[in-house]
Amino acid sequence: MNDLDIESIEILEKLYFKLVNILRRENNYSEFKPILKILLGFTQTKILKIIDESSINIGVFKRGSTLNNLIENKYLKMLDDKNKLDECIISAKGIWIIDKKRNQLADENLLDFIDEKYFSSNNSGKELSDKNIVILFVMIGLRFFSNDVPMDLSDLEKLSKWTPIFFETKEFCLQNKIIKRDIVFDQKGVEHPITYLLRRAQDLPEMTDYIFNFGKIKNKQYYLEIADSGEDIREKATLKIRHLFVKIFHNCDKTENLIKKVHLYLNNVAHEKGIYFIDNFKYITFEWDDILNDALITL
Repeated sequence: MNDLDIESIEILEKLYFKLVNILRRENNYSEFKPILKILLGFTQTKILKIIDESSINIGVFKRGSTLNNLIENKYLKMLDDKNKLDECIISAKGIWIIDKKRNQLADENLLDFIDEKYFSSNNSGKELSDKNIVILFVMIGLRFFSNDVPMDLSDLEKLSKWTPIFFETKEFCLQNKIIKRDIVFDQKGVEHPITYLLRRAQDLPEMTDYIFNFGKIKNKQYYLEIADSGEDIREKATLKIRHLFVKIFHNCDKTENLIKKVHLYLNNVAHEKGIYFIDNFKYITFEWDDILNDALITL
């Protein structure tokens, strides 16, 4: 294992499995998928946030040559945050070592993954299904644009209102030939049709280049990672929304009339329906109306 001794592996595993627990808590973990592949599917901002949260104070480890060698050989990194100067994180190199130890990542498999994701013109996989298009339409319309304003299906008081908005959106998409066929929102046993629909949307994160995400409450919250923090928020949000529209309208004739109809419909959903589904209205503003319009008119 790159000539690392047992003590070195144990240190790496402690940091590695803290990272696993964070991913499991966020519903991003799969026991069949290497951690390195999971992380590479996220945005840089999300990777840094998760890695930073996985830090451990070096005081829990035995001081000596083993710890120093791991840092010098870049299996671990010390944080430069003034509030965490005694904490370390596992590096990509360290994650790679433990992924290999767990027989989850061969060198050639990692190269195949990188080649497919970053050197392929079709790195988002297959086309969106009609159901996925309706899901994204509803989420854009109600502007679930960050993890603090998610689509929350765990709220039982609002659960009965979801089917009508999905039905209305489906009808709009069908009438305007955005989707190809009618959709029936099935009741599966005692499970609500919309929770069942979203629970089965496991491929949407990858198909949207991880703009679609799962929230903190297991299988009950969903959001679009549109509103990044930092500079150029408007420009970045416009590009991300446009990216979703490109996928949504992949098989559509994007006429000027259709674009106007879509913009009007989505704005009406936000301003007339939003009150029934969300408590935080920071994305239901005229500024965000304009951002949606900017994304649409550049298609």
